[in-house]
Amino acid sequence: RYDAAEHFASLGYPCPSMHNPADHYIRMLSGIPKDDQISLDYSIMEKIMSSYQNSNADKATKAKIENICPQIEAFNSNKDQEDYGSQYCASWMTQFKELFYRTLLMYKREPVLTRVRLGQAIVIAILVGLIFLQLGNTQSDVQSIQGVLFFAVLNQSFLGTIGVLQVFPLEMPIFLRDYCSNSYRVDTYFIARTIAELPFQILFPFIFGTILYWMVGFPADAETFWMFQLYTILTTNTAMGMGYLVSALAKNVSVALALGPMVLMPAIIFGGLLVNVDQIPSYFIWLSSLSCIYYGYEGVSIIIFEKIGNFSCPEPPGKCLYPNGNAVLDFLNFDPDNKWLDVI
Repeated sequence: RYDAAEHFASLGYPCPSMHNPADHYIRMLSGIPKDDQISLDYSIMEKIMSSYQNSNADKATKAKIENICPQIEAFNSNKDQEDYGSQYCASWMTQFKELFYRTLLMYKREPVLTRVRLGQAIVIAILVGLIFLQLGNTQSDVQSIQGVLFFAVLNQSFLGTIGVLQVFPLEMPIFLRDYCSNSYRVDTYFIARTIAELPFQILFPFIFGTILYWMVGFPADAETFWMFQLYTILTTNTAMGMGYLVSALAKNVSVALALGPMVLMPAIIFGGLLVNVDQIPSYFIWLSSLSCIYYGYEGVSIIIFEKIGNFSCPEPPGKCLYPNGNAVLDFLNFDPDNKWLDVI
């Protein structure tokens, strides 16, 4: 390690001034010489590896290994023997633990991002709550209730999708290097990352939903409140899954950010508010079935409007379009029996 700086400099990859040498070495060994480079440069890795194999440091290291573990040569000469086991260096559970811990470290090293996301949930909830502060049960309040419910679902879907679009394009070079070296499996990587992020993806929507729920003046009922939180959290995580799909398909961040809104637009249009379900053309009805916004909006509408009960009607000759919550659900073509189906 003492001659590492001279070794990399001799190969044409000197460590820039004011840079952490360890980070520089990792970047070079990963085949990513530039910050904006996405694809791996295998020629750099091959050059570093071949030059090291012919160096005095390599010979000294091998000598130490042979002294410590004489059987190492026999082990390396027969990697296909049965007792060597899986092609991966560690078990599935060990891979999971390490990847889980690595993801938590990433969040720990970026506390500002976590605080910003927390502040974002609080500020947006307060702002929307002030706009729709303590809604009543008049005919004009029906539209406002529909609007705030749709916005709550839309906001969580948007943040969930857009927030993860950059994940895989940025981590792909490191992932490919580790995967090609049989460090871990694809499913282990995804499951460990998803579970490590789950507490944050539950906490932030919960804070947003709690503030918004009580500021808007929704029914003070425990079951309705927790069902509202359930739909909010599920919508967020479903939208994240959609964002991960787009992120994995995109080759770079620019493509991912361009594809994200394209995927969200159909989900928003066929979410149940902008276009009535009965008015959707038959050749587009499948889009509403794929819209997480539709299921989330139908779910929160059912639990809120069923609990609100009756709406006050104006004196004649005024029209009473929505005498109760069920009339609103009928207008939206939402089936109250879908309350638990939307959860699934």
